[in-house]
Amino acid sequence: MSETNFTKLFSSITASTIWCESSDTKVVWITMLAMSDAVGFVYASIPGLANISQVSIEKTQEALNKFLSPDPYSRDSENEGQRIEEIDGGWAILNHPKYRKLRSAEERRAYQREFMRKKRGKEKNVSSGVSNVSNCRPQLAQEEGEEEGEEEKENYLRENSSSCSPVPYQKIVDSYHNNFPLGPKVKLITEKRKKSMKARWLNGSNGMDFWDTYFAHASESKFLTGINDRNWIADLDFFIRPDTATFMQEGKYHK
Repeated sequence: MSETNFTKLFSSITASTIWCESSDTKVVWITMLAMSDAVGFVYASIPGLANISQVSIEKTQEALNKFLSPDPYSRDSENEGQRIEEIDGGWAILNHPKYRKLRSAEERRAYQREFMRKKRGKEKNVSSGVSNVSNCRPQLAQEEGEEEGEEEKENYLRENSSSCSPVPYQKIVDSYHNNFPLGPKVKLITEKRKKSMKARWLNGSNGMDFWDTYFAHASESKFLTGINDRNWIADLDFFIRPDTATFMQEGKYHK
């Protein structure tokens, strides 16, 4: 569990079927949300999870059985309402990517509101009428931040976020080397590789905690480290493909 990671608890949980369960079950679920890493993996034994949750091992096992089972009343139609699946060393929270995207959208809206507030404040203090907004800030067509066109402005902020926060290509490669040491060494960071890393970065994988956890978890997979019928070992190009992170979250390579 990363000390710098956090999980946003959406208020909609109080209207979910999980809130109809016993107090012990709810405590175990919220504990797992708090323990999850950047890709929604929770690493623990059942006694370890019980200890952290301060719930008996028996009640913890009952809660896990509920989370592993389909829920016909769940609002989430994917996976038939099943909340988790077992992975090597713990569990994967199945709807984590969905809520990560919702959280990212809220954060972008909050950033936009704060940006426009500061921009208006600066414009009031300049007698010449020339804005002092940093060149690093994207120029928005709707300078007063009206509600109309908010989606377009959010997309603009996302597409141009790399100008203020460049993609750390070398750090991602270093993380790959350090956390997945069996993988083939990367000698060149080509434009094609940069394009793929940038796409993953702008799609939400924009923190080194994510990449460190991602590669470290991959190193625990027998399949990805060469124990397969082809003696094939995953490389950087495999990890930066669009679907690989999704398949990792689903535990496809850790069975």
